[in-house]
Amino acid sequence: MMKTISSHDARQRWHALVAEIADSGEPIIVQRYGKPTLVVIPVTEHVELQALRAWSARRSGESSAGTAMSERGTGTIVQEQ
Repeated sequence: MMKTISSHDARQRWHALVAEIADSGEPIIVQRYGKPTLVVIPVTEHVELQALRAWSARRSGESSAGTAMSERGTGTIVQEQ
C-alpha cells in the first residue's frame, strides 16, 4: 500500500517529501479532506507511464483502423478518485 499524507502536511514538508520520493522511488498519495486527491510520483515513473500511454495509443490506432487518438499532455500525473 502506498504511503498517504494530508495536503496540509504535504505543504508543510514539501522539500522533505520531494527528497523522500526521489530517494525511495515510491509514489505518495496526497489526501484532501481525507480523500485521495493526487499521487506524487518520481520522474522515472512518469517517463514509464508516458511510454506506456504512447504504446497503448499506437496499438489502439492499429486495431481501430483510422480512428483518431488524442493523447493527454505530458504534465504532472494526477490521479483523482
